[in-house]
Amino acid sequence: MELSELAFKRLDRNTNASDYIDWAVGLLYEGSDSQSVAMLASFDLEKEPDAEQVEYYFKLCVSDLGIKLPSQDEWYEALLEYTSDICKKMVSGSLDLKDGAYELLSIAEDNNDPYMLTIWIDLLRDLSEASHPLKVDNIFFNSSLNLNDYDACICLTAQQYISLSSISLPEKFPWVWMCSKCNYVTDLNTWTTSLTACCPNCTGVSTLKNMRYFEHRDHYLSNIQLKTPN
Repeated sequence: MELSELAFKRLDRNTNASDYIDWAVGLLYEGSDSQSVAMLASFDLEKEPDAEQVEYYFKLCVSDLGIKLPSQDEWYEALLEYTSDICKKMVSGSLDLKDGAYELLSIAEDNNDPYMLTIWIDLLRDLSEASHPLKVDNIFFNSSLNLNDYDACICLTAQQYISLSSISLPEKFPWVWMCSKCNYVTDLNTWTTSLTACCPNCTGVSTLKNMRYFEHRDHYLSNIQLKTPN
């Protein structure tokens, strides 16, 4: 188990002793020489490890390794780190793309569909409905992707999600419209076939972009990279 997963589940009080032990065992395999990690991992030999003892040694590990665990106030940031790590596994090939996408969907459903995970809800809905392109009520937020290439769509979305999770984003992203000219942000309804609108702040024509659409998020990331000094 990765630390980001353990830290997030700990905030949700959704961990058990075996989660902490598996994490410590993983660190040993990676070459950790921490005595507290070794002690925590040793509980793997016990049939019914004592939960209080496991918690005690986990806290020792946190102290010894200088780990800063997220607080309840950092729940959303912890969620992004956890889900971004899942995406990294998908991109690297250590996690099957489809399995990873549905794991992210499950996390979204278990946590009342957090804003960023809408990206995965939208993608999987689009992929499912791509076989019915003539339905007039369909809204495809990922039509700029080849929806007939399931794996490519998931991989590209995972890469984008990793990049988005590493930067500061407007509240409610991607349920927002952002102006490419003046950076104005509004949370007007994004469930629409409209990709762009006129900006009420700078009056730019079609400069207000609906961030539910894959291509607009991609353009947003590209612009940030262009503005970032080498």
